[in-house]
Amino acid sequence: MKKLFLIVAITTTLAACTSNGNPRAGIFNSLACGGEVEGYTPVDVEYGDSFLRIKAKSKLWRQTEFRVRLKPKSHRDDPVNYENVKVTISGKSTDPDSSWIMGSGESSTATDGIIVAGCVPKDAPDGTIYFFDVTVAEVGQLDPRAEVVHK
Repeated sequence: MKKLFLIVAITTTLAACTSNGNPRAGIFNSLACGGEVEGYTPVDVEYGDSFLRIKAKSKLWRQTEFRVRLKPKSHRDDPVNYENVKVTISGKSTDPDSSWIMGSGESSTATDGIIVAGCVPKDAPDGTIYFFDVTVAEVGQLDPRAEVVHK
C-alpha cells in the first residue's frame, strides 16, 4: 500500500511541475543567470505569416529564468520558413528597470525552441511591471509587459 501511495504521490508531483504555461519551481544552476535560480517562468510567442501573438501581460516569479518559447507556424506555401526567423526580446528603452530583459534566437536552433530572455531580479517587489519588446523578423513587433507575482 505504501508503494502505491508513493507512486501516486510522485506522479502527481511531477505532473504538477510540468503543467503547461505555469511557472516552474525547483532550484537549479542557471548558466544564463550566473548561479542558482528558483525555477523559470515561460512565456509563449506564436508567429507566422501575418500574425504575431503573445500574452499582453504575463506573470513572472522573482529569481527565476524568464524563458520565451518560440512557436512558429509555417505552411508549405508560406514565402518564409518561420522556424528560421530571428526573434528578439528586449527591455523597452523607456523602462530602464527592464534592461535585464534581452535574448534572441531562432526556433530551428534554440534548444527545444526556448530562448532565455533574462533573469528576474531576486529583489523585485511584488507588483513590479517590466515592459519589453518582442520583434520577429519578417513579421512584426509587439510590446507586452510582465508583472512580478508572489510564488
